[in-house]
Amino acid sequence: MDSYLLSCLSSVSCQLDSRQRVVLQNILNGLPSERLNQNLIQFYSESNYPGFFVIDSEVKVAKTGSTPGSPIYINTDMIYTLDHIGYKVPIGIPEILAILIHELGHHYGSESHEFLDLLGVRVGMFISQQSYMTAPLPWMRGFGISAINTSNDVTTFPDVMLFLGDEAINISEEVKKSALCLYQLYFGAETETRRPTGIFMYNLHWSFAKQRGDLSSDLTMTALVTYNCEYGLSYKSGRQEHSLMVRLKARPSKTGVGYNVKRVMVEQKDGATYTPRR
Repeated sequence: MDSYLLSCLSSVSCQLDSRQRVVLQNILNGLPSERLNQNLIQFYSESNYPGFFVIDSEVKVAKTGSTPGSPIYINTDMIYTLDHIGYKVPIGIPEILAILIHELGHHYGSESHEFLDLLGVRVGMFISQQSYMTAPLPWMRGFGISAINTSNDVTTFPDVMLFLGDEAINISEEVKKSALCLYQLYFGAETETRRPTGIFMYNLHWSFAKQRGDLSSDLTMTALVTYNCEYGLSYKSGRQEHSLMVRLKARPSKTGVGYNVKRVMVEQKDGATYTPRR
């Protein structure tokens, strides 16, 4: 969440006014102390606890107190949508972010629900514009990979998540470790590899090992990536274009809800391996 808020605060595209900027900065500054409460976010169902989420005669998606560290209660009845076959699909990261910004804003003196709604939606929309989400098939809304780029100048690394129904697996570190800049040395045909200092990921798309839509086979998600590659004594800096692949085995769960993943592997498409510094 820190990187999302910082990205919005540092970008004119987020279009924050002065008051919104102050509140968002207060939320960002307070996140380390908020995390000291290990039970900061709690989930309850309004249908199981009638009246728990009712504020001003209206059922809310969340509620909290007015001091930093106060628990944030999320109404599980309102964080899912139904797809065309009645499958429950959780809301996305931009919507989750909007909810949390609203509730955290109450911790830092902002009591206006309308103001916090607008602030949360604005940041959520900004992050949505920076994100790419793809599912193997259009109707598989509970299964997919998302990449959120927190800067357009390739100075940061994307947040990459694998979504499996209610489960979300963060594979950002695997992506970061698999990314390699390739350098042709000035003398001779030898090449070197170095870790990039930033990645921008885009154009995510899936392929099937057998036939399209066959989940009994391995799945591969390929993404185009731009690397920010550093200076060195024997190589030039600049941006490089590559492809990264995420390979996985996924099966629908026996319960019919969600998917089971047996293996996830991330690799650069050109097959480069890391060269330790000499």
